[in-house]
Amino acid sequence: AAKQGLVDQLANLLKQNGACVEEKDACGCTPLILAAREGHVAIVKLLLDNGAKIEASDRAAYTCLMSAAEEGHSSVVSVLLDCGAD
Repeated sequence: AAKQGLVDQLANLLKQNGACVEEKDACGCTPLILAAREGHVAIVKLLLDNGAKIEASDRAAYTCLMSAAEEGHSSVVSVLLDCGAD
């Protein structure tokens, strides 16, 4: 849901099922990293509001900030910087 930008679906997963915001995929990416890489601002905000760790990194040591910047998602980069990403 995070990677695909499905805000309502992710919100329901978090609210009703207590989905883990730090669950990593096979590459070590958290939902926050995936959402940042895809440029989903609303998802990034939702995950941060639900306790996602802004400095988490994948197996290649990429953070959500690095992923968003590399893909040119300036609005996501701005949100992450405003929330304390380094």
